[in-house]
Amino acid sequence: MAKDNNKAVSKQEILKPQGAGKARLIAIIMVILAIIIGTRSSLMGLRSEALSYFTDGDPANKLDYGIQYDLDERVKFANHMITVAKRYIGENDAFITNILNDSAKLQKAADPSDKFKYNEQLGADCYALLDYLDKLNLSGSIDINEMDMDLLAEAWTDMESANQKMGHSSYNAKAREFNQVLEQFPTNITRLIAFVKPLTLFDY
Repeated sequence: MAKDNNKAVSKQEILKPQGAGKARLIAIIMVILAIIIGTRSSLMGLRSEALSYFTDGDPANKLDYGIQYDLDERVKFANHMITVAKRYIGENDAFITNILNDSAKLQKAADPSDKFKYNEQLGADCYALLDYLDKLNLSGSIDINEMDMDLLAEAWTDMESANQKMGHSSYNAKAREFNQVLEQFPTNITRLIAFVKPLTLFDY
């Protein structure tokens, strides 16, 4: 009987360390997960705050409506130009379809750097349309009336004004501040584990 008791005791002694080891492992995993979740939550909060300057503007500056607002305005004014242009050239003309494609890409894009690229292309294609209409008018191929000339000029001026306002946005500065936080130790390591990406700039 004593021999059997010794066997029972030895089994318990073997099982105890294994159970304790598993508990410690689970505890370590839980701590790591808590750190990752906490880091992600904190960093994503900072990221969302910085990104809000792109969509909503600077809350401390009532004149800053956000870059997205001015991009929407640029698309609106480009559509005004197209409306006038259709009176003189076909709606399937390449100059018009290019602008429509630019507008669609700009509105669909989610990344600030992509929005910047498509906004630049929109401006270039709108200018090309104006130049094309001007040449047709000068050559006598079309006869643009004075009112439509004024509408085209006004739409282009409004587009340029919106572009200038975007240049004064605080978004890029806020995005750089956030990206600097991601580069600091130990955040530069934990943010990779938490899958937190830096913000892109509204610029090349």
